[in-house]
Amino acid sequence: MHILGNIHLKSKERGLFYAISRDSIDFIKAPSEIIINSEQSHGEKMIELINNNLKADSDYFLNFEEDHFCVLQDKNTFDYIMQKAAEHSVDVIRTSFHQVEMECSKHVPAIYEDEFVKIIRFTAPNFEKFCIPFKRFYLGTNCIFKAEYAKKFFRRIGHRPHDYELRHYQSDMEYTCLIPKVEILRPIDDDHGAENTCCLKNPTPLFTQLYNKYKN
Repeated sequence: MHILGNIHLKSKERGLFYAISRDSIDFIKAPSEIIINSEQSHGEKMIELINNNLKADSDYFLNFEEDHFCVLQDKNTFDYIMQKAAEHSVDVIRTSFHQVEMECSKHVPAIYEDEFVKIIRFTAPNFEKFCIPFKRFYLGTNCIFKAEYAKKFFRRIGHRPHDYELRHYQSDMEYTCLIPKVEILRPIDDDHGAENTCCLKNPTPLFTQLYNKYKN
């Protein structure tokens, strides 16, 4: 597992979020490369990072974003999730918006399920079921990606991260997905439709500690 990121810090506040989020993933103890304010298009830079850091197509990386804090701090649990992803050839681990994702996943049949993970194939019918309680994007960028799938994802035309998000099902981008049953990432400043779920409104002790450390 690697940690890769291509981010733009356009304000002091985003710099604060970056420092907090970066420290929150230290427990993973993974090789990392995070580029700040690159002038390349987002996709070009991500492909370059993948090619430079991941030598095997079966490897995984966490796509680092400065506004997503890692709530999970248990390496054994994290490693177990990654083990199950590898065992079932998962393409994407959806790591954020835990409360909403868990509710949506209840409506979709599993390829594999245990107390920590639910693995599903995001076919058109399954994604339709997934969107029953909450309308969801087919795929965003705040995920852990398998390198082979990520290359296809980031080879598409775009200049910034939001350009690569998939609002709707696309047959050529269909993927096997792991939904963690423990929260991994939590948005720092945006509830994204689930009231009072971001870190600023619902902080963990570690978030508060790091926020106070870096805010000045």
